Amino acid sequence: MEKKFEIIPYTKKEIITAIDLTQAKDFLLKVKEVRNAIETERTDLTKPILSTKKKLDDKYKVIDEPFKKMELEIKSLMADYLNRLELEIKKDVGKDVAKLAVKDEKVSFRINYNIEVTDITKVSKDFLLINEQKIQSRIKEGQKIFAGIKITEIKVIIAR
Repeated sequence: MEKKFEIIPYTKKEIITAIDLTQAKDFLLKVKEVRNAIETERTDLTKPILSTKKKLDDKYKVIDEPFKKMELEIKSLMADYLNRLELEIKKDVGKDVAKLAVKDEKVSFRINYNIEVTDITKVSKDFLLINEQKIQSRIKEGQKIFAGIKITEIKVIIAR
């Protein structure tokens, strides 16, 4: 660790008195001060790098844009062809062998799926997620009870 960021560690394992709490608060503020200094130094060093990176990204994004468009267009044409070929093969052979149509080490395809919910009441619980941000927002508005959800208060110490 760099000398300028060193502090004497806090050694108490328990806070018993108001004096202990005051000492812990003072130590916490020192730690926060050091962490802020570290972040300031880190930001001072990384800001020019990130600025340069953004300029490079912006420059090459513009250069790459027509090539990206060409790539998407040719991929779309190839997918259309393979879909038509697959339908023909299925009619003739009765099974999915269209993947065999592209026999090249550098060009292949995979199948992705678009998923659209048509009836949320029929969706298995395994596929549902809880929106914790929305619950946190409702708690801040004053709601404390939610069906099927247990809310536990946790005290978080904040040092500024």
